Amino acid sequence: MPSPDVKPSKSLSSQLVDSLIGRIHEEKLGPGSLLGTELQLAEHHGVSRTVVREAIGALRGLGVVSSRQGSGVFVAESDIRPILSKVFYHTAANEKGWRELASFRVVVEMGVLLLAVQNVSDEQVKRLRLLAAEMRAMVENAEGDPFGLRHAFLDKEMLFHGTLLEATGSEFAAQLHQTLAEYFRQSEKFLSLPDLRIVKEHEAIAEAVARRDIGEAARVMSAHLSPIVEVVQAHQPRKAAAD
Repeated sequence: MPSPDVKPSKSLSSQLVDSLIGRIHEEKLGPGSLLGTELQLAEHHGVSRTVVREAIGALRGLGVVSSRQGSGVFVAESDIRPILSKVFYHTAANEKGWRELASFRVVVEMGVLLLAVQNVSDEQVKRLRLLAAEMRAMVENAEGDPFGLRHAFLDKEMLFHGTLLEATGSEFAAQLHQTLAEYFRQSEKFLSLPDLRIVKEHEAIAEAVARRDIGEAARVMSAHLSPIVEVVQAHQPRKAAAD
């Protein structure tokens, strides 16, 4: 049992969290690996089962472990969404946070293009073209409901850019886009209504990716994201003039 002068229970649970994460990395434990039962972990680390429960609860909330009654604690499947969604949900809800995520989106979207162009499948190319066509039909057939159009258009745009991230072949990239969904939803407050220019950019991106033309894909994506960059830069605090 720990000595009387040890740190309080909350600190012990934090230490146990660090210890278990360290063990997962050091032993290269994959999803499904058994870390032990509550009793085994408590005895091994010299802490109470209450401390173990606190630590496991924290790790479960981060998506690091899962637990099953009577079976023990296991390494969870690799899934960054529980962590990032908690961060992004609150961040995207205000203008300053939205600008931070907008900058992050630009970095992500430009960064994934090379892998997307290299690895995109015929099915994904077909999906990109179909989504671009659906966005064109939305804009051309819009009838007096601009806000309804923007909401529906953003849903299609989320799927379009999600397909690009999926095309990289990176599971983390695909998961990342799902967490950015809240950013797209909040974009309704900060960006202009969709128009044919935006539609043509999506069409051009789809065709450049289909041709495996990374240069053209990057050029069109940069133009597509430039309004976002302008919004972010317009609200950046000005640096003090040099003496």
